[in-house]
Amino acid sequence: MDTTITVAVIGAVGAVVAAATALLKSKPETQATQSSTNIGNVSAGRDAIVAGRDAIIIQQQILEERFISKQGAQLITKVSSEIIAEEATRRQWNSLDAKFLDQCVKDTPRGMVFDAEAFQRFRKPEYDLFFELSVKIYLACCKHVDDKSKDYDAFNKIAQLYLAARISMREM
Repeated sequence: MDTTITVAVIGAVGAVVAAATALLKSKPETQATQSSTNIGNVSAGRDAIVAGRDAIIIQQQILEERFISKQGAQLITKVSSEIIAEEATRRQWNSLDAKFLDQCVKDTPRGMVFDAEAFQRFRKPEYDLFFELSVKIYLACCKHVDDKSKDYDAFNKIAQLYLAARISMREM
């Protein structure tokens, strides 16, 4: 191969790499980094759920999408600490509850819809205790709010979903 061609190829590769590097450095901030949430030393972008110890902090946009107000989320934390005395079990319940609701409950124009296909991942005997606790917690939350509130409807529907999950576990 002629040295002129080799030099031209190396020069072209260098020019492409330089242009790509310049584009990456000058790229404006994305929406995810522009709308971030800082909680303590944790920074999360866009819709975020940060769970730790006895608290679940959820960005308000998610709460509105999931039909539960900020006060309703705080009530869930309070009631779960009353019903589940053991901290480790409560943390496990918090984690499973967040995963279950995120994956198995879909928001539609008709309201909450249970995704039976997504539920199959949770259809394990070891989760039955957590489903039972979920029914108790969400029904207890219903008792703390006005029965005409949006939170009451959401708590009641979620309790029904967990009860349906328990019933389907018995059919295994």
